[in-house]
Amino acid sequence: MVKKFKRKVRKDLRKAHKEKLLYALQYLIWLQTSETIKKKLQ
Repeated sequence: MVKKFKRKVRKDLRKAHKEKLLYALQYLIWLQTSETIKKKLQ
């Protein structure tokens, strides 16, 4: 039972890590686009 639980936790952590990476990527892309838009507006 404990082993199964640990395995599940590990899986969830891995999933959360992937989601964090995706979120960070989207944030970086958003930063880049907002910077270029600011430059175009000036």
